[in-house]
Amino acid sequence: PGGAAPAARADRIPPEEQSLCELIIHVADYPELAAVIAEYLPLEMVSNLKCRQLITCALDAASHNSDLLEELLAEGESSAHVLEYAEALLSAPVKVSGREYSPKEAVQDLILGFWRNRLNRERKAILAKGSERSPEDAERRTQITYDLKSLRQWRTGREVIAIERATLEG
Repeated sequence: PGGAAPAARADRIPPEEQSLCELIIHVADYPELAAVIAEYLPLEMVSNLKCRQLITCALDAASHNSDLLEELLAEGESSAHVLEYAEALLSAPVKVSGREYSPKEAVQDLILGFWRNRLNRERKAILAKGSERSPEDAERRTQITYDLKSLRQWRTGREVIAIERATLEG
């Protein structure tokens, strides 16, 4: 359907995926990030292959209580480019720190953005149908508009994500 995530690509890294990787690379310091990502962000929504593989390894490392770089090394040759990317991210300064805005809050905001992007793509696909739209399409478009407002804050957005995710998996 029109709301599906774009096909995973190996080259261009969207800014929100870069930001997510910059945070998840520090999963050993912030293990709560893995739980939030695992619960609220289907990895199919990550379009860049390198980012998706890094996030998957970070989630595995968190679940096994192991080191992320060791997980990447265990992947072997297939993850050499991801290991290089991870090392570059680890050597860069942490961009989100301090009391005003925690890494967990930053990840939550990024996840809200992923979902807003997905719903906006779905809404555009419905609008592109023009005169071919059905009553169900009109109802879905109304729901998407309402959901987009809820996805501005984590408190209300996580409920929308839970419902959307159940629909995707259902």
